[in-house]
Amino acid sequence: MNDNTAFFKRLLDKTGEGLAVVQDGRIHFANAALDRLLRCPPGESPVGVPLLSHVHPRDRAAMSVWLSASGKGPGEPRPVTLLRADQTAFDAEIDISAYDEDTPGTWLIALRDVSDRRAAERALHDSESSKSAMLQAIPDLVISLSGDGTILGYSAGRYYKPHFQEQEIVGRRMQDMFPERVADPALVHIRRALATGEPQFFEYWLRNEDDGSVHHFEVRVLKSQEFEAIAIARDISDRKHAEEALADSEARYRSLVELSPDAILVVSDTIEFANSGAMRLFGATRRSELVGKPITRFLDPIYHDLARQRLNQLRDKGGSVPFVEERWRRTDETTFFAEVAGRALSYRGKRAILIVLRDVTERKRNLEALRESEQKFRNLVEGSRQGVCIHRDFKPLFANQAFTDIFGFDFPDDVMALESLLTIFLPEDRQGIADNLTARERGEPMANIFQRRALRRDGSRIWVENQLSIA
Repeated sequence: MNDNTAFFKRLLDKTGEGLAVVQDGRIHFANAALDRLLRCPPGESPVGVPLLSHVHPRDRAAMSVWLSASGKGPGEPRPVTLLRADQTAFDAEIDISAYDEDTPGTWLIALRDVSDRRAAERALHDSESSKSAMLQAIPDLVISLSGDGTILGYSAGRYYKPHFQEQEIVGRRMQDMFPERVADPALVHIRRALATGEPQFFEYWLRNEDDGSVHHFEVRVLKSQEFEAIAIARDISDRKHAEEALADSEARYRSLVELSPDAILVVSDTIEFANSGAMRLFGATRRSELVGKPITRFLDPIYHDLARQRLNQLRDKGGSVPFVEERWRRTDETTFFAEVAGRALSYRGKRAILIVLRDVTERKRNLEALRESEQKFRNLVEGSRQGVCIHRDFKPLFANQAFTDIFGFDFPDDVMALESLLTIFLPEDRQGIADNLTARERGEPMANIFQRRALRRDGSRIWVENQLSIA
């Protein structure tokens, strides 16, 4: 590359316009400004890429026509929407001219980013064409202000109840119209909007002198001219009151959740929330011992498949799943049994699952002790040489082998097949036996032990001594 060529290349690279030579629809040369304009990643270049790939789909047909129609000399600047390397769109102007008369299909393309200009033109057009209509239709208070806080214009808005008439405040400074706690921050935001051109936002409140009610306002400050800003104030009292009511409601529900004796977890990929009951149940001294951990960290591995199925069901279908019993691990690795139910919900803007755990370790221990006690009692009764029969309204529910043998039955089930236990006694004694039981149930003093005549299964008669107990 000779010195002149290198000089012109550096010159082209430093120009603010993106320049490209396009031949047969592909970019054959691109200067550094075009790389910057298209935001090409380091080490990458649009050279070799079809030009239309950087043109928004809605403008590609028009671009093809422009290329076909371009002749000698520079063409008219045309508006076009281009795509950067990351596929974001921006407004541009394009000049197309023939690059080499001896090489058909070769064009010199000059591109300029006019996004800011287009935005300013649209803003100006919108401002000029619809300012009056907007001011009439807008429900907010609109004030035009200078950089020192002087009020230049005032519109009370369609629904805003004005506190002032326009002629009363235009020309006055806002520092003279509002309390210092309102005027000083407002002046800061006005000057910032004028200096940066960026919208500014702030809130303030005023007390109604007539009824003492407090009104909250949200203010947007926009630069409208070089030394003039527009402040748009909206009464957001209803929203503020709703937010306060929502905060109170959330606080109440959080208190209920915290006071719940059950352990309550909110789970997404990990545990997002754990109430005090969960901390107690899992033996945690800090919430960080639970929050951020996967739920399976605390679940016995034998229950992992069941838990995944239930969690996937809630994520896919929503709703709830009923209580099931699972074994869990505390932070110190000791285990406990809990009944667990779940419900799908939204938590902080994303889908999550509410899990309720109820410790049933003590209940299981008591049930196990009861079963052992019952088994010991059954073994004692089964091995007794005395006949034992349990009945409800004389319908047999249990009979041991000794009772079965005394009355000549083959198996205890033969006894329990009887419609009434009274059938093993003589007919003339049956009513007396029934009356005796009724009196005992009423709490009347009766003998616990008595002798009766009874019938064995083969019809033979025997005398039996009965000892009555009521359970």
